[in-house]
Amino acid sequence: MTVKIKEILEEQKGSSLAFVIIIGVIIMIMVVSLLSVANSDFTFTQQTVESRQAYIDAKSVIEFGKIEINYRMSVLREKNLQLKGLYNDYEFEKAKENPDATKLEALSDEIKKLEEDILQLEDNLKNRFDIYGDKSNVAETLTDSDPDPTESTIVCIGELSVTKEEGYNYSFEIETQELRRKLDYQAEFTYRPLTVSAEAGGGTPGVIQGKPSGNWNDSFFHITGQGVQMNTSGYGNIKKSGSVLNADFSANNANIDVNKGFAWENNTKLILTANNICITDPLPMTGVVGSQFHFKALGTPAMPATKKTPATKQIPGQIRFEKNYSQVNRTRNSLIADNIVFMGDLVIDQNSYLEINCTNLWVAGNIIIRTDVPAAPSFINRITAQNIIVGGEAPNNKSITVINPERVVWTCDNFYLNGRITNEYSTGGSSISNPIIIGKPGVPVYDQDRYQ
Repeated sequence: MTVKIKEILEEQKGSSLAFVIIIGVIIMIMVVSLLSVANSDFTFTQQTVESRQAYIDAKSVIEFGKIEINYRMSVLREKNLQLKGLYNDYEFEKAKENPDATKLEALSDEIKKLEEDILQLEDNLKNRFDIYGDKSNVAETLTDSDPDPTESTIVCIGELSVTKEEGYNYSFEIETQELRRKLDYQAEFTYRPLTVSAEAGGGTPGVIQGKPSGNWNDSFFHITGQGVQMNTSGYGNIKKSGSVLNADFSANNANIDVNKGFAWENNTKLILTANNICITDPLPMTGVVGSQFHFKALGTPAMPATKKTPATKQIPGQIRFEKNYSQVNRTRNSLIADNIVFMGDLVIDQNSYLEINCTNLWVAGNIIIRTDVPAAPSFINRITAQNIIVGGEAPNNKSITVINPERVVWTCDNFYLNGRITNEYSTGGSSISNPIIIGKPGVPVYDQDRYQ
């Protein structure tokens, strides 16, 4: 037995060395692999940090340029508001029975001086704006001052350029340069100058906006065995879900014209969303008790350039009523768009109320608001716009009739009425905020009684 064990041991001489060598090789391979992975992770982290820092540098330049854009726009707006205030002061003094000639002359001089300042600001709006900084420390060294020749590290790393397009439309573009990452920014700015003259006796309100151009989808609402439905050319029938008919065409870039019939049923809500909305057929006056109508026009979205077509800009949306708007649904309606146009009268029944939110509101006819429900104090009409124009150009001579002024909140920058406010209206607790022109050009609302 002893002899056999010795023989076996002699046969296995040298195998331990091979085993040790194999284990050593495996360990070396694992170490090399781990080092490679660690190096890869380090490299990736370093690249990520550098990429992030490059983005932050470029973004800092863009934000610096945006500050200049906002400054130029805000200064122009502020100056125009000052001019508007001076003009109103002039007209108010001029309308007095015994106006102060010295005060009128002083106001006229201030107006002319401010108009000159505004013209200079308009010209400066187009100026190029260079952004300087140290490429190795962008955020801490940004400046718009020309660098000192001795500071070789301060170079131009961004440029704001301004292009004046048709009318008073401006295109701002910021481009980074000399940085590790390139970043661009574009913004559109429409500047609407206030053109008034103390001697001229007032400006002219805007002409009522026409129906937007483009393809329109003919539509109608009808009653079926399943309730009210909407039928639109190119899209077929849209059925209601429960008590709501939600017709959302925002993904289709559609312009909807309800011109083939408008039937409805009680206690059914309509939510209609599209690029532009035209209600050619009158809003229904039967089958609408407890029903709400909510219209929202998004406008035509901007489109990038293609090989066949140039880039297009965002076009403001419009909600348009071709005939009289008469609301008798005994609840709330709402309209949201950049531009809202009523080609006829705007009439709201005693038990109904309307909420409007827009930039420009045109009413070619009369406004008659009869909302006055003692049992429903929340029924308050809220009309919010930058510009409200009622009656348009002479000789329309339209009127605003409000039964209970506490049931109407007007919020606007400019309010023009080519006509009169009826005796049924009382300014009461100043239900119109910030009116500029009403009753007669340049006359504030609190002075309108003398012109009735």
